[in-house]
Amino acid sequence: MQRFYKNILVAALMAVVVGGLGSCSKDPEFPTDKFQQNSLDAWMAKHVNNPDTVAWRQSNGMYVQILPSTEPLDESLASADTIVWVRINYTGRTLQNNVYLTRSEDEAKWQGTFTERTYYAPDYLYCGATNTNMIEGQYFALKKEFMIDGVPTKMVQGSKVRLYMTSEMAYGSYGTSNNQGYGGQFTLKGNVPTIEDLELVEVVKDPIERENKLVAEYAEKMWGMSAKDTLVENFYLDKSNLLDVALGDTLTVDSTAYIYYKGYYLDGFVFDSNIDSVQLRAFGEITTSAALTYKPSEDEKEYIKAFYKAIPGMRYGEWGRMVFTSIYGYGATGYSAALQEEYDSYNNYMSYLYANLYNSSTQYSSYYDYYATNYMYYNILTSSTLEEGEVVTEIPSYTPLVFEFFVAHDAKGNTK
Repeated sequence: MQRFYKNILVAALMAVVVGGLGSCSKDPEFPTDKFQQNSLDAWMAKHVNNPDTVAWRQSNGMYVQILPSTEPLDESLASADTIVWVRINYTGRTLQNNVYLTRSEDEAKWQGTFTERTYYAPDYLYCGATNTNMIEGQYFALKKEFMIDGVPTKMVQGSKVRLYMTSEMAYGSYGTSNNQGYGGQFTLKGNVPTIEDLELVEVVKDPIERENKLVAEYAEKMWGMSAKDTLVENFYLDKSNLLDVALGDTLTVDSTAYIYYKGYYLDGFVFDSNIDSVQLRAFGEITTSAALTYKPSEDEKEYIKAFYKAIPGMRYGEWGRMVFTSIYGYGATGYSAALQEEYDSYNNYMSYLYANLYNSSTQYSSYYDYYATNYMYYNILTSSTLEEGEVVTEIPSYTPLVFEFFVAHDAKGNTK
C-alpha cells in the first residue's frame, strides 16, 4: 500500500548510511589524510600492481584500473562531455575483498543478502557540472579525464573500471552499509580505503525524452496503442470488462474507488501489489489483502498522479491497465530503497537540476509545477522508519511504470 504514496525521497542524499548490517569484518583502521594515502600506496604496490595487473595512480591519489567491458563501447557517449544522467552498476569491497555494497543480483545471491523486493538494476543518477549525489571517486571517474599510461581517458557508455580510493574519495569517516538488499555481508568502516568496480551502463542526455520514447514503444509493442490513444500526454490507459462482470456506474472525482492493483516496471519486475496471488509469486508472502480506497477529489495529492488521471471515467467492475512517464509517478527523484533518516537540508538538489539542466524542455514547466506543489510544499524531508527486516523496493529516477488494476464495487472486492 505504501508504494502509492508520494513519499518521494532523494536517493542522492543516501550516499552515506550509518548502521544497518552488523559486521564481522577484520578491516584495520587507517589514519586519515596523507597517512591513509601512504597506506593505500603501499597496499597497491604489494597486492595490485605487478606485471599482469596495472592500476594507474591519479593526481588525487585514487587508482584506476581498466576492466574488460561486457558490452560494446560507444565512444560518442562519454559522461564527461556534457551534463547528462548516467545508469551505473557498482560493487564496493574492502581491501580484504569483503562486499559491502552491490547493484548485482548475482553478487547479492552469492552474499546471501538477496531479497525478492530489491530491484537489482543500474543506479540512475544526475551527472552534471557539480557533484550532487555521488561519492567523489565515482564522480571523478565519470566526469573527469583520468590518466592511463600517460593518456587522458574518459569513461564512455559500456566502460568498466576498478577504483581504489581513500575514504576521502569514498565514504569518509562514517563508512557505509545498506540493509535493503544492496548490501553485502559487511559494513565499510569509516576512514578506511575501499575498492569499487564501476560500470557505465548508459549515458542519457535527456531523461525526459528517453522515458517518453520508452513509454510510447511499450504501449505500441504490448498493447497496439499509438500516440493518438493517449489519455493525456505520455499516459496510456487501456480498459475493458476483462472479468466479464456486470459493470456499475461511472466513477467521478467524488466517487470512492476500491482498487486491486499490480505495479511493475517495463521489464516486468513487480514492485508492489495488494493481490494475494501476485504477492505470493513476486515476494513469497502476503503482506496485505486490503483494497486501496481512493477518492480522487480528496486523495489527489496523497497518491501518485496516475490514479487521479485514470480513475474518473472508469466504471465499477472494470479492469484497466496504464503505462506512463514519471511525471505521473515518482518523478526525477524516484523512491529511495535505503532506510530513511531525518535530514537537516535538502541540498538544493532539485532546484539545481531544474535551473541548470532542463529549463528549455517542453515539459520543464509541468515537472517544476508538479514538484513545487507536491514535493517542496509538503515538506518531503520528513523522517520515516521501517520495521526491522522490512525492505522497500526502489523506484529509480525518471522511471516509467505500468499498473494493472481492477475497480471493485465495494471494499471487499465484490463485483455484484
